[in-house]
Amino acid sequence: MLRLVYYQFLHNKKQWLGVSPVIFVSSLVMGLAVNGVINVENNSQVFVGLPDPKPIFMFPIVFGGVTLFFVLSNIINMLVEIFRDDYELLEVLGASRLQLSFLVGGQIFIISSIISFIAYLCSIFVTSNYYYFLQYFFGENILPDIQFQTSAVGCIITVVLISFLAFLSGCFYTFKK
Repeated sequence: MLRLVYYQFLHNKKQWLGVSPVIFVSSLVMGLAVNGVINVENNSQVFVGLPDPKPIFMFPIVFGGVTLFFVLSNIINMLVEIFRDDYELLEVLGASRLQLSFLVGGQIFIISSIISFIAYLCSIFVTSNYYYFLQYFFGENILPDIQFQTSAVGCIITVVLISFLAFLSGCFYTFKK
């Protein structure tokens, strides 16, 4: 089944690239939030006696995840219509609805893994700018200067979260259709 997912993805990769802007933006927001939380945690000694700024960065994680799940529904419905002939052929050959939903979920997992990694690399630069914007808005007495660093853990968290959410929404909305 995994080989079929991979070959179907290679066969239809141009159509799947249409999903990439949505996944890129969600991954960028998620990467920004994860980077922010990790860097605030790494610089926790600077925030002693100050309000904890982590909720500022955690809100986009929740909001971005829920939004991604619902936004992908229309995109998946459109892609299922585009690939209808392939899926009808697979049904005639004996594929169940669960297998077809796994096929779509697996393909969106592949594209979201690739795109979310690229978006995470871009989010590294956005995180510090976002923090300094918030610092300007709230003041340096609430958000003092901190050192921003890249994090392999942040990359893994971002890629896994986005890919898993995309996989779940792909399976859910395909099975529902």
